[in-house]
Amino acid sequence: MHDGARQNQTGSGRKRPRYRSYIIHARINGEIYEVFDISLTGAYISQAPDWFAEGQGLEFDFLIGNPPDEKAIPVEGRVVRIDQDGMGVIYRPPGPAWAKVLHKITSHEV
Repeated sequence: MHDGARQNQTGSGRKRPRYRSYIIHARINGEIYEVFDISLTGAYISQAPDWFAEGQGLEFDFLIGNPPDEKAIPVEGRVVRIDQDGMGVIYRPPGPAWAKVLHKITSHEV
């Protein structure tokens, strides 16, 4: 799990606030990863594969909900940061209602 330093880092210096959600995950190449925090256009994906490179394009799904009722939302993005805990990605919001969806499924700002 991430330590307090990671939480403090994500909450400062961002253009948009980041939030926690315990029902959203990322599916990359068929594998499922925790979304540690998320904003309207960015996310930090925990324990992501180590073969990604900064600047690399990425197609993946956000999975919302719990199996077997989860909903897959396809997104396109780019890796902007990699560290020992995972990777930061920016992505294009998947639709005009994305902000409302995030507001509904997230808990608190980190």
